[in-house]
Amino acid sequence: MTNVPQDTSAEDPNGGNLQVRLRRGPGSGDRRRLLNRLRYLLALALALPGLALAQHPGRTYFNSSLAQQLHLPFSSAVLVGNTLYIAGTTGVDPSTKGSVSAVEEARLVMNRVQRVVEQSGMKMDDIVSMQVFCTDLRDYDAFNRVYKTYFHGRYPARAFIGVASLLFGARYEINGIAVRSGTSVR
Repeated sequence: MTNVPQDTSAEDPNGGNLQVRLRRGPGSGDRRRLLNRLRYLLALALALPGLALAQHPGRTYFNSSLAQQLHLPFSSAVLVGNTLYIAGTTGVDPSTKGSVSAVEEARLVMNRVQRVVEQSGMKMDDIVSMQVFCTDLRDYDAFNRVYKTYFHGRYPARAFIGVASLLFGARYEINGIAVRSGTSVR
């Protein structure tokens, strides 16, 4: 059988006649099945990234005891897969009166960061990036004397940023990102 065009008339909503040409013959069903398969494969290809994201590991939220006591509206850290996002952390307890030296406050803030990193099952050496906000850049050396004692060998990428003030009169605030050992960031 040959492909024979068939003319079919239909009524146009605007009052005229519409000519529709249908091509039927051998292979037209094969083309239709092929088009349906291609549509299916296209839909599947578009859906796969979404399915992959749906399979992504869940999130685990960590809160320090201080954050829990004060009912702070944020998490101390969030673990997504092998990556830990560490929230801004200070070494100042707002319920404590009096100030401490730059070195002592550096130790307090680094201890808090270390606690949340270890709470997630990681080590300080898993930290890959940190930002340190400081109200007095003259405390840079004092901070570094303490900071370097928390790492073994290589240090995370870091920014040391001067700011006018921090919450609760803190001298330092640190946030960072850690990636579980044995995994890589690309």
